[in-house]
Amino acid sequence: MSKILLYQALNSLNPSEWQQFELFLAHPLFNTNKKCQMYLSQLKVPINLSDSDHKRLFSKVFNNEKFSEQKLKDVRKVLYKHIKKFLALKEIEKNENDWDLAILKQFRNRGLNDLYNIQKKAIEKKLPIANIPQDFLFQHQLAEEAEHFAELGELRQTDDQLQQMVDWLDSFYIAKKLKWICEMMNRSRIVNTNYQLHLLDEIKLILKKEYPHLQKVIINAYYLVYETLRQADDVENFYRLKSLLDENVEKLPRAEAISLYRYAQNYCIGKINKGDVLFMEELYNIYKKLLINGLLIEKGILAHPHFKNIITLGLRLKDFDWIYTFIEESNNMLDSNIRENAYHFNLATYYYEIGNFDLVIDLLNSVKFNDVYYEISSKYILLKVYYDLNEYSLLGYLTSSFERYIKRNKEVSTQNRQGIVNFLFVLKNLAKIKEWKGFKKKDFIEKQLEKAKLLLEKKKPIVNLPWLKAKLEEL
Repeated sequence: MSKILLYQALNSLNPSEWQQFELFLAHPLFNTNKKCQMYLSQLKVPINLSDSDHKRLFSKVFNNEKFSEQKLKDVRKVLYKHIKKFLALKEIEKNENDWDLAILKQFRNRGLNDLYNIQKKAIEKKLPIANIPQDFLFQHQLAEEAEHFAELGELRQTDDQLQQMVDWLDSFYIAKKLKWICEMMNRSRIVNTNYQLHLLDEIKLILKKEYPHLQKVIINAYYLVYETLRQADDVENFYRLKSLLDENVEKLPRAEAISLYRYAQNYCIGKINKGDVLFMEELYNIYKKLLINGLLIEKGILAHPHFKNIITLGLRLKDFDWIYTFIEESNNMLDSNIRENAYHFNLATYYYEIGNFDLVIDLLNSVKFNDVYYEISSKYILLKVYYDLNEYSLLGYLTSSFERYIKRNKEVSTQNRQGIVNFLFVLKNLAKIKEWKGFKKKDFIEKQLEKAKLLLEKKKPIVNLPWLKAKLEEL
């Protein structure tokens, strides 16, 4: 990466933005320094110029004058100021509210009262229902602007702009504060950091008073998120949060809805990890809600981890018909680089769960997986099928080849590699016991089962542990 700040900024522009910046520099309202235009015209991305390149560039810009590093720096300095202004304008363009406020301020400062009132009425007509902190902030800024306008006249406006201004500020501050408090609590569990949650007790006291102007969906939602993070054992807070989100999902902006549902999902995952399998259905239903509302689709793409998670949950809950339809109808939304692998693997998983082992074998043996994750996962399914079908020779062959593959593959982390090796070791042990049951004495089998139970407890880490435990129970 270039150390020159201007070049770093220019390298970030796409072709369309580069053309826009050229037009920006060509307009006398923004730039009157022709050397800036000439300098830019000599550059092409990615910019990574050598000393000799800079000398040639100087010759073009300064018409063969004697080379001066300082003159070149001076032009770059001005050009860097221009690209910062250009990028700032691009950002402001995204937010219509910023433009509206800027126009109001200009009309007020120029004494254009009629234009001011017309513009303000136009803004108020298109105001959405305030649902998120950004809406609250704009309402506050609009009320504040109206207050400044009223101060220019001899009489204040009849409606209480000052009260609105302060109330919207309360809503904005508390909504934002709660949102980031939740993130701090969540992140402290991940990175083991103790954040100082300043003014939290004061905010809780304020919310208990149930002020009408603070009865906002987003405030209530983040307060319930806070409660689920604070006391995970109280499931009522989770159900209240889920109900609130389900009832208001269409009113919330996409990013905010996704963020809030993610907290609800994480709560379910935490419960499932502690053995509360009832929350599998809750998590499954949240995924369905996200699908219905298009909150899992980003630019027409369904991320394959979401695809797999939904299928895994549905199969464990034995919602087979819905899952089959989902696989067939949703796989076309997966990224093309992973689509074939994800489709065939998850379809094979479905066939395994419904007991159609022949289709599982045909499907997995006919597909060449180009993704390590799906390659490994497909081998798990084949191993399970061979175990269930008592195909001990095929199981032994695949176990050995799989172990060699894992030990040689550098894309697999050390911990994951060990978990897989341990799984294969225990699986071979269970397969022996299963085979011995046909001709070994009962006492011998019982001793082997006890050893297998100890082995499961001893071998850490180990993948597919629930499946191994279930197969041990069957023996």
